[in-house]
Amino acid sequence: MADEAFIINCHCVGPNDLSDNITWFRNDMRIPNKEGTRIHSSGEYLRILPTAQGDTGTYTCFIQRNASSFWCHMNLTVYRYEQGNCFPANSRFEPISQKVGDAKIVCPMTNQYEKLSNFTWYKDCRRLQGTKYKIISTDLIIKEANKSDEGSYTCKFTYVHNGTEYNVTRTKALKIKENTITKFPMIDSPRNGTMEVEVGSARNITCSAFLGYGPQKGFSVYWTVNGTKIKKLDQLRFNETKQSVQKHNQTFHVSVLMIMEVKKEDLYTNFTCTALNFVGWQESTIILIPSAKDYMKHVLISFIGLLISVVLIITLYVYCRVDIVLLYREIFKPLRIADDGKIYDAYVVYPRKYNTTGMKTVEYFIHNILLDVLENKCGYILYIPGRNTLPGEDIASAAAMNIKKSRRLIIILTSQIGNCEEFAYEQQIGLYDALIKNDLKVILIEMEKNSGDCSLQESLRHIIKQKGTIKWNEDILANNHSPNNKFWKYVRYQMPGRCQPSKPVGY
Repeated sequence: MADEAFIINCHCVGPNDLSDNITWFRNDMRIPNKEGTRIHSSGEYLRILPTAQGDTGTYTCFIQRNASSFWCHMNLTVYRYEQGNCFPANSRFEPISQKVGDAKIVCPMTNQYEKLSNFTWYKDCRRLQGTKYKIISTDLIIKEANKSDEGSYTCKFTYVHNGTEYNVTRTKALKIKENTITKFPMIDSPRNGTMEVEVGSARNITCSAFLGYGPQKGFSVYWTVNGTKIKKLDQLRFNETKQSVQKHNQTFHVSVLMIMEVKKEDLYTNFTCTALNFVGWQESTIILIPSAKDYMKHVLISFIGLLISVVLIITLYVYCRVDIVLLYREIFKPLRIADDGKIYDAYVVYPRKYNTTGMKTVEYFIHNILLDVLENKCGYILYIPGRNTLPGEDIASAAAMNIKKSRRLIIILTSQIGNCEEFAYEQQIGLYDALIKNDLKVILIEMEKNSGDCSLQESLRHIIKQKGTIKWNEDILANNHSPNNKFWKYVRYQMPGRCQPSKPVGY
């Protein structure tokens, strides 16, 4: 290199040759042996202190012996430094090749130099540091060298001549021959198990397999999904990249499975990485499961959906329970009514024997509207006092006996109920069965608004407060005998179910 000290000896010199018999020439011009000139000779050595690019040429040493003489020719090329390039490629010495392990690089052509100092080594123009490198005299030792240590190594030192310091550099390329050993494939990652993923997101799964030492051949590392290779799947969703990696002469092959979008169908599916070579094969299977965040989101959505469904069902039942029950009875009609010992579906209690306008309205409601709807159109069997009472039968005994044979007790509430002894007796017997024996359900139909509850029995006031009443509106419902209007739906809702219409009992 230019601006450096260069010393070379004549390689034709023998052990018995005297310095006075050696002469140096450059391009047929004699080189002086006088100290102080930039280019001068000293016996078998030629010194150029320092070099210049114009020094490029052919140098010859002439050796004269007793009866013969010899000529030795050497070509010298001087390169200059270029910015951004610490040494030209052609300035390197012959490369050296070594096996994996500790490597030794000898700085070439240093024997000609005396009083060396500031000895430093570089790799690819970067100064070497650390415990991996050790300098012994002019040699560099690289511990556990591998392919990553390949490169150009430069030794640089200082040479002093007649009090003047000169820099000297030498560059050699190092090649590492790796030992190739094939081992049983070992999958380093992933391990058999599960992996949390979020549905809708992208996910990469890396499979790394150890295959041996040095360059490997005849191996394969690949992914399958439920036994199907990636190249046979949807390429818009699945892709696979592969590469080999060297770590301290150990060879790993890496296959990366790229899932562009995780779908629900990918959950709980076998994603298997297979590594094989001439020695054997190994598999590792990963099962994708929803992440805790994704799982909690699904749980929350499911819970909210369930809560909304429950609220809707409750709301629907509260506002539509009457229609729901009636529709259920219509669709799922019982094949038979359970044998409960009852004859009548309802016993009707209402005030009688008062020849007033209000009472005539009640009588008309009972015998013309109530019977028409519940018996003729709905098929119920009602016990109406007076209609069903046999001639000469004791009214009190008949009431007690037939209330026990009835499934419901229909009480017609009017303003006259406090003045009717028969009503009070029937009411007392029926409410006793309903409240004490819990054997009878009560249906309250309000025909007229009472001025107050003080005239009512305490038990009846309790049931009115607990169950409420079904209010009859004569102006709206008097000519409407349809079982499907709101009033009759509420009455039918509280009546027992029937399998088929029955003929009413005659007068």
